[in-house]
Amino acid sequence: MDFSLTQLISKVTLSKLIPAFAYLAVGLILRMLLMRLVRKMLEKANVKESLSHLVLGIISVLAYIVIFMAVAAVFGIQTTSVVALLSVAGLAVSLSVQGILTNCTGCAVLLTVHPFRIGDYIEADGIGGVVKYINLIYTTFVTYDNKVIYVPNSHLMSAKIINYSGDGRRRVDFVFKAGYDVPVNTVKGAIQEAIDRFPNIHKDPAPYIRISEYGDSTISYTVRVWCDTVNYWAVHDDILEAVGETFAAHNIDHIYPQRDLRILKD
Repeated sequence: MDFSLTQLISKVTLSKLIPAFAYLAVGLILRMLLMRLVRKMLEKANVKESLSHLVLGIISVLAYIVIFMAVAAVFGIQTTSVVALLSVAGLAVSLSVQGILTNCTGCAVLLTVHPFRIGDYIEADGIGGVVKYINLIYTTFVTYDNKVIYVPNSHLMSAKIINYSGDGRRRVDFVFKAGYDVPVNTVKGAIQEAIDRFPNIHKDPAPYIRISEYGDSTISYTVRVWCDTVNYWAVHDDILEAVGETFAAHNIDHIYPQRDLRILKD
């Protein structure tokens, strides 16, 4: 290194402070204008929000480095010295923040492979929620009860990810039980009647209503319907309530496990 702190202080004079502040002000203004320009270009190109944040963050860091080097040059500090200083500092920092670098790599992988996007509901690393942000270090989830959870990107790289929003539609599964004394067609008709109440259930594929099991005292009916992903829980809850009403209207009892005890007297 060809300069010391004492030498640096000795070079700070009023004649150099004025142009240094001018370079700093102009540099910050140019950085702001560049960020606005790049942001508009990314929006015009319909670049995903997660990738847009990453690109803007990298450009911002590079802009600050250029501004710092320009101001340093005013005081006679050689650019090679600044680069050497940044290299040494970068090596020291990289050794101490390997985990952070791994998370940054995870961010790049997530933005390249696209296992999920912002707004998707996923389950990963034992956590379920809507993806809010994908940053350099963390991915932010928001749960249905409005909890904000930050998961390191390195964990997501190695975790099994279930994306419930990837296809835009989901299948809702149910199992209803009725007694042997109720005709099969009556039970199927009552279930179909409940399904027909809701227009947000897809007609194609058609709803599936079939017998799936003959139990000790009940017949199990498996029901599968399709809907848009955003309507999943609404359809799930609506069908449960509607089937209860149609079963009652057709005098179909909800069978629950029961056991008869007989006491024998001597």
